[in-house]
Amino acid sequence: IPGMVHGTAVCIGLAGASIGLFAHAAAAHTYGLRLVRRHRALRPVSLAALLIATAAACLNGTTAALVAAAAAGLGATSLLLTWRLVRAGDAANRAHNGRLHVRMWDVRGQIHRLQNKDHIEARLHRQAEVHGILDRYGHRFESILVAIEHHLLLGDPERAERIITLFARHLRNLLFEGSVPFLALKTSIEHIRVHLRLMGELTDHRVTVDTEELLASPSDRERYTESLQLTPWAEASTWPLFEQAERTTASLPAAKLIWTLSGRTLRGTCLVDGVPQGEPVEVRLLGDGHASGTWSSAVQDMARPRASVTARTTSAAVA
Repeated sequence: IPGMVHGTAVCIGLAGASIGLFAHAAAAHTYGLRLVRRHRALRPVSLAALLIATAAACLNGTTAALVAAAAAGLGATSLLLTWRLVRAGDAANRAHNGRLHVRMWDVRGQIHRLQNKDHIEARLHRQAEVHGILDRYGHRFESILVAIEHHLLLGDPERAERIITLFARHLRNLLFEGSVPFLALKTSIEHIRVHLRLMGELTDHRVTVDTEELLASPSDRERYTESLQLTPWAEASTWPLFEQAERTTASLPAAKLIWTLSGRTLRGTCLVDGVPQGEPVEVRLLGDGHASGTWSSAVQDMARPRASVTARTTSAAVA
């Protein structure tokens, strides 16, 4: 029995010393040097337990029993210090992770606020552009209303009714474009044709404006563009024709709006009697077409009888 007690005490001392020394060496990488310095008593206690346990294993008799008891005590102390080190290190790591988590959420919140700020600024900039475009329609609307009043005074209510109907459609189209960020190409072109028909009614068909689409495939008409890009350009390009027609009774040279697609870029050109008029416009189409080959359309909006202004939008299939 004394031999078993002696061996157990030596084992406790060696185990406590080994665990303490291993924990001290690993703690620097796991918990950091600052925590290890606060528990600096672990290493000397573990070394003392190792040396005394080794000496107890080499001795016999009463002296060996006392040395073994001292080794066991130091080994137990080393285990206690190791436990305290591990508990303090785990607590420090949890606190550090909590701080990192809070900081991460703070950074994420700041990024989210910056993104919201950029989004709001972009929306405000877009709204300012839309309001600027709509504000420029004031003079044109006044001219259109004067023309409607003129036809009513001349006793031509049918013509005035057609103008009012087209004008109402034109207003609805503008309000719709100003309320959405993107618009299908076919919808933009249809809005332009409504405007050209209105200009035709207002000038008693003295203005002829055709539109021709040179696209890769009919499916390209389903692709989207930013709203209020094509329609304002088309109206600004053709409005001088309306002003000229208001000052003369002769028919003006034929005009044409040509839409040409190259890759993702749609280019709009206005030709008057074959001569480019004003600056062309280029917009980027979203999405991809599906059919291959070149597709061309020239849609003609036939002049209605007894119209007061004529704008034709031609569309004839071209191979």
